[in-house]
Amino acid sequence: LSRTRRGAATVRAISCLPALVGAFGKTGGGALLSVRTTFDLSLLTRPDLCPRPVRELNMNQLGRILTFPLEPPVKSLYVYSSNPAAVLPDQNRVLAGLAREDLFTVVHERFLTDTALYADVVLPATSSLEQDDLYQSYGHYYLQLAKRVLSPLGEARSNWQVFSALARAFDFREEIFSWTEEEAIKHLLAQPSPLREGITYEH
Repeated sequence: LSRTRRGAATVRAISCLPALVGAFGKTGGGALLSVRTTFDLSLLTRPDLCPRPVRELNMNQLGRILTFPLEPPVKSLYVYSSNPAAVLPDQNRVLAGLAREDLFTVVHERFLTDTALYADVVLPATSSLEQDDLYQSYGHYYLQLAKRVLSPLGEARSNWQVFSALARAFDFREEIFSWTEEEAIKHLLAQPSPLREGITYEH
């Protein structure tokens, strides 16, 4: 809904409906945008391996980040699971930033997107049919396990495979960087949670 003309106004209007009809405080009433099944994602993101604090920049401000002077400046960009040239606000500034001669851009993608057209390197990505994955839901607690049904085409790799390969190239020796997607999913599901009682990789 948010990705249509006047989408933000539509979402705001729908969010106000429970208050308008008096649905708050009633079973099944209210407004719910997103829920999670309480995974501790630090198991996969491993913030403990960061040797020092890292600067965090909001991707919604990418246009400003790439076109305004920062110290230190952003000179490289790695894009995955997104198409900032088409989906971020302040598009003209985003495009101007992506067009910088001194910006080294790598895009990990299945398609030649608007952003990939600005890339110095395009890495082939797997589709959801070519990788194991675990999907969480918007608005409810269901999980979906997807097992790959095709071998990756050519040199296509999943996000997990690329990040693991980069970690090994930077001499990270932790066991996690040798896990397959299946092993990572099994470790996530092994975390105790009352929301996932009885849920395992096999069941």
